[in-house]
Amino acid sequence: LAWQGTGPGDGEHIEPEPKAGTMMVGATARGTLSETDAVSDEGAYFDAYRFQVKKDEKLRVTMVSNAFDAFIDLGEGGETFESLASDDDSLSDTHARLDWTAPEDGVYVVRARAYGPGQTGAYALTVERQPGAARDGQAAVREP
Repeated sequence: LAWQGTGPGDGEHIEPEPKAGTMMVGATARGTLSETDAVSDEGAYFDAYRFQVKKDEKLRVTMVSNAFDAFIDLGEGGETFESLASDDDSLSDTHARLDWTAPEDGVYVVRARAYGPGQTGAYALTVERQPGAARDGQAAVREP
């Protein structure tokens, strides 16, 4: 499972080029939403992470923040973002958890964002494989 994405404070690139920096799948990425990040159609700041998966691979994406209402938006990683699944409160009222199975091989994008417009602050994003998922040891790559 390979990841690359806009990092905290780098809102210029929705579809970023890969850069050095790794996070192993199962680890937690800590970031900060700020006024310099990309903005969703709903006016919410977000950091975007691209990843490649195989068909039927099962993932759990968790996002927590004490600064804002966390929202996970997962979509296709093509020229434009098209949402396939999202969550804002499955973990608790303000923390998000999304269990997702890849419909086909390909590149997808997860947006770590706030539920409401203009919200900023620190967050933690975790990606884990679910039971029955392939364990191939691939590293996750994140753009700083």
